[in-house]
Amino acid sequence: ASNILVVIGVWLVVDGWRKVYYSKGEFITKGIYSKMRHPQYAGILLISIGFLIQWPTLITLILFPFLAVMYYKLAKREEKDIEEKYKKAYLNYKKRVHMFMPYFKTILKR
Repeated sequence: ASNILVVIGVWLVVDGWRKVYYSKGEFITKGIYSKMRHPQYAGILLISIGFLIQWPTLITLILFPFLAVMYYKLAKREEKDIEEKYKKAYLNYKKRVHMFMPYFKTILKR
């Protein structure tokens, strides 16, 4: 189970990074970004959970909630900046796409 989480997490990080890198600063709503708003952060959290399952230590168990909160706050801060830049388009996007977990119905759509 942990290996599956790590592989999915790495895929989310790489795919999200690739989309951002090739977007040239444009607002991305296609690909993985049509399923979730922060695939890279979701990927990092999945990788962390996978490693927690494989190598649970007291320090990692204590630090994981802080990591999750910090990525959540970073995502909210980034969203505020994006919302200022793209206004209504981003607000509409936020209504139909979750931050870190896709809606079940969006998984089934291509």
